Amino acid sequence: MNMKRVKLARLDSISGSVGATLITKHLSFLAGAACIAAQLSAASLLSSNATLPLPPAAEWNLVVPFRPGDGETVSLNPPRFSWCYTPTPQTAATDRRDLTFRLQLSYESNFTSSFLDLTNDSNLFNALAPLQTNQAVFWRVGYIVVTNGSFLGWSATRRFTVAPGATEWDRSLYTNETWLASAGAHPHFLFRATNRAAVLAWLETNEPVWWPYNKTFASNILAESWWTNAPSRTHNYNDPAKALKLATVALVRALTQESHWTNYPGPQDHLEALAQYFTDHFLDQKDINLHSDMLVWQALAYGYDWLYQDMTAAQRSNVLFAIESACAAGRCHLFKTPVKFDNGTGNLDTNRVYAGPYSVSYWHGGKQFNSHAHLFWTAASWMALAGLADGPRARELFEHTLHYLIGKTYPLGGEGGFNQGRGYLAAGVFLKGSLLNYLNYAASLPELHLERSPFWKTNADWVARLLPVGWSEQNDPWGDDGPFGRVNYWNRRFFGRDLALFTQSGAAYQHHLNELALAPDDSANYFDELLFPYHFPPPAPVTNTALANAYLEEGWVMGASAPVNTHEAFTNGVGFIFQARPRGAQSSQGTGHAHLSDLSYQLWAYGAPITDAGDAPMNKYAKVAWAHYTLLVDGLGQAQWAEAPLEPYYCRLLAFTNGAHFTYCAADATRAYARSNFAAGGWIVPSQYAALHSGGPLAKVTKVQRHLLFARRKYFVVYDDLAATRNSTFTMVYQVPWVYSWAGSNYNMMPKAPANGLNLATPHRIWWPFWRTNELPSTANGELLEVWTNSLGGTNLCYRGNVYETNRWWEGPLGSNSVTLLDKASFSYEANSVPTAQQTNTASVTTYVYQVVDPALLAVTNMSGTSVRKNPITGEDYGSQSGAHPRGSVFWISNRNPTTNFHFLTVIYPTKPGEAAPTITRIDDWTVAVTNSAGTEGDLISFDTNRTNATLLVDLAGVVAGSQSLDAPIDPPADTTVPITPPPAKPAPPGAMTKLFDYGDFTNPIALVAKIRAQADPVSQFLWEQFTPSAKAALSVLTAKPADVGTTLSTEMNRIIRSGTIYDSQRFAAVVFSAKTRSLLTQRLEGAQLVRFNRMLIEDAYPQEIGPSEN
Repeated sequence: MNMKRVKLARLDSISGSVGATLITKHLSFLAGAACIAAQLSAASLLSSNATLPLPPAAEWNLVVPFRPGDGETVSLNPPRFSWCYTPTPQTAATDRRDLTFRLQLSYESNFTSSFLDLTNDSNLFNALAPLQTNQAVFWRVGYIVVTNGSFLGWSATRRFTVAPGATEWDRSLYTNETWLASAGAHPHFLFRATNRAAVLAWLETNEPVWWPYNKTFASNILAESWWTNAPSRTHNYNDPAKALKLATVALVRALTQESHWTNYPGPQDHLEALAQYFTDHFLDQKDINLHSDMLVWQALAYGYDWLYQDMTAAQRSNVLFAIESACAAGRCHLFKTPVKFDNGTGNLDTNRVYAGPYSVSYWHGGKQFNSHAHLFWTAASWMALAGLADGPRARELFEHTLHYLIGKTYPLGGEGGFNQGRGYLAAGVFLKGSLLNYLNYAASLPELHLERSPFWKTNADWVARLLPVGWSEQNDPWGDDGPFGRVNYWNRRFFGRDLALFTQSGAAYQHHLNELALAPDDSANYFDELLFPYHFPPPAPVTNTALANAYLEEGWVMGASAPVNTHEAFTNGVGFIFQARPRGAQSSQGTGHAHLSDLSYQLWAYGAPITDAGDAPMNKYAKVAWAHYTLLVDGLGQAQWAEAPLEPYYCRLLAFTNGAHFTYCAADATRAYARSNFAAGGWIVPSQYAALHSGGPLAKVTKVQRHLLFARRKYFVVYDDLAATRNSTFTMVYQVPWVYSWAGSNYNMMPKAPANGLNLATPHRIWWPFWRTNELPSTANGELLEVWTNSLGGTNLCYRGNVYETNRWWEGPLGSNSVTLLDKASFSYEANSVPTAQQTNTASVTTYVYQVVDPALLAVTNMSGTSVRKNPITGEDYGSQSGAHPRGSVFWISNRNPTTNFHFLTVIYPTKPGEAAPTITRIDDWTVAVTNSAGTEGDLISFDTNRTNATLLVDLAGVVAGSQSLDAPIDPPADTTVPITPPPAKPAPPGAMTKLFDYGDFTNPIALVAKIRAQADPVSQFLWEQFTPSAKAALSVLTAKPADVGTTLSTEMNRIIRSGTIYDSQRFAAVVFSAKTRSLLTQRLEGAQLVRFNRMLIEDAYPQEIGPSEN
């Protein structure tokens, strides 16, 4: 492959006057008349002027957080209220007590007179009238144990102010009994008796294809054999296709009011049989795994409301019993579960009483919510909306649902980001997920004014930047089940259209239309999707002129060289996505499908993804930090306790600014690293990775920060700043994607590829999985699907219900590794969009990656082939726990000699197809000069404040200090009057510990080895006998370097202290113990505590040769 060579120059390799001449020439060029108009602003100093505060809503937001935060000025009146279910967020997993809450609001800090004082059985309340503006409001929550009525105490008092001109959203109507009774009159799901005729007229005018299609479809159903047979509760109604058909017939009957639809057997008869089957087989208590399963719940909810007038009293009673049963179970998922059923055994409450006492686990909606519990509650909330005026359980769940939709909305994300990646974004948020649920409530009950919530407006902008028009990628870096190749989400009704219509965003609607032009949405259009445009008319399309945005609450920055809702942004432009989430990875036990990927970035240029991270579809390798563009310390990276937050935030944005010709952002992820004693883990996190990160192995880490500059909106400059209290090896990981070519195709229905079944050689076979969706036409990409078809006007209309997972199998020389080494630490590579049968040739983009730091200070390892998923420092290898799309290479770039602080400075410069290489010149370790191939654009970029002649200068200390100065004090989790249980000291898994030795711990490794080799005392004799033969041989080499000796010592010492107790009274008789060691001599220790004790014994035995570890 012909590679363009970047013109590299390193001033450190040019001696004397020659080097001085070169830098002078470069700076003279920057001042030259030919370049002045194209330069970055000569006065571009990025310091405290670019800094960002940490918003209170970002604190503790892995669980339902305190909102509004202390000191916050809110722009919504009244604000949305939520609070942590437990007095301390850290104990959300272990404190499973059933609590009620006393919520107080007052204009006085001492609460002598409160304008709101109520007891609530959930930790969200949002039925409030507007508050006074521009006046301090104080609020607090009291915690009460249900089982014994004991009062735990008050939360900290928080203070907020409603800004003048804040958007008013009067939500006092939610508790108005008269309104609730009228709102629950049937029909009310998507239309009412008062506007039924108007809705029908609108459909006949505005849906000339799909409304006739639905009527024809419904008419044909009446002749199908399963329909004409007498309905019976013994028939299998747990069938998404039957449920879809039943709901369609119900809609046509309810809108047209034509009597023939109800002739026996009519939809009301099948609905009763479905309801009886539903309760007979306890479908109300079984997990919902697929979105197609939710169709059965939809049919019951829609059918009960739309066919209410057609049912007999007995039929209504039977269907309402199913609805009430579903709502009772949904309450258990959202709220609390009887202790006897919260044991993971799958027991059923055959009486559907769900009597207490209750338990509130981490997976409940009041805490974290896991994806399956959330899906179950979503389905049940439709039942609650259908029966809100008819049954007490439906009414109760309806009220709780409203409080949750307003106060939290979605568990796995907040305003400005969903924490699941693109695959689960489409499935969990849009396809029969949160947006559909929200739209159903908003369209059915317009008096609620749910459109006033800022949640969907903010996230419409975020999703647009996550998926620019024409987007294509390889592996999705941000979460499980990501797409591979071309991503057609914005063209879908349930995704792009509904989001644009509900938010009334013209920018989002243009995004939908432009994506629709590239890939028509030829999926079928049924009931809810058919009616949403009546309630939310399309807005006028507009171009999104803001080229970049930062989302502080969820920790994302995204930028592009052209508006993301135009074809230019991805196809002909350059852009980036950067992640630093306060909630962290959220990879807890089934709760989230995100990765340990903070500070990573995703880049694209000129129609090609030029980065590739993660792993598809849902594999263990994707979870680990070094499967992404992250930073490591001693080969270790980010980790979290799987059950609750132990930090108020794990990562945070420090700075963001959008200049005339650049975008800059910075973030800190220090708290995301394994610095304290907890058991690392999470959803499919590899056990070896969890063990290595348990017990606080990175307690020494004090700084992990990344600065990203999108210069001229054409190339990227990344500065990484790391520090620790002891000598460490710092690493930046750079993943190099494959470049793909098309060589024919073969379509098959096949099982998924085995995890280790990929031939990594070139040429190799590649598997492309397509995931379960509810509406995907059989003609979409030629794959074979189980479908039924109907014909209308010569157009084949297709619908797929519950089908098997399908795969497309490409054969031929598809993947090739295009890396070209430019020097020791710099390289170039090619990347392209994955070809398809419709576009067999995709342009290849050459990207140059240049390390500015002196190469003599760096150690570089290129992992490729079968080692591409291996950690060269820890030895972990997840090649057998990964998917079918590996990287071409992974560069591990580290400091050669361990030190307490280090930085990396990297230039990433993609070029247009056919464009020559840029010139990149190292000035020093903090400064780089970059000139385009034509010589018309030149920049001098520095992170050294002494380099005053730089065209763009970043003041590192000013950025960090400025951000901290803007922060309010960390929102306290509870008052000191509340008894607080500290986070549990969970036993570490085998191989994990609180503090392992590393080579930086040995203050005099040569002297230590001499003592041990001489076996001069009982402890030395014992250790030498335990050392392996290879270690003894290595330590016997007199010329060994101290660093090499320290590495061997740490390996041997760690193996010994983890092998069991090493204490023997005679062996340690001559050792003077520290007070802390003496206090442990008589205790029975095991696990991590025993390992820690063993280390303390060795430290005391060699006080001159081993430095003491931190407590």
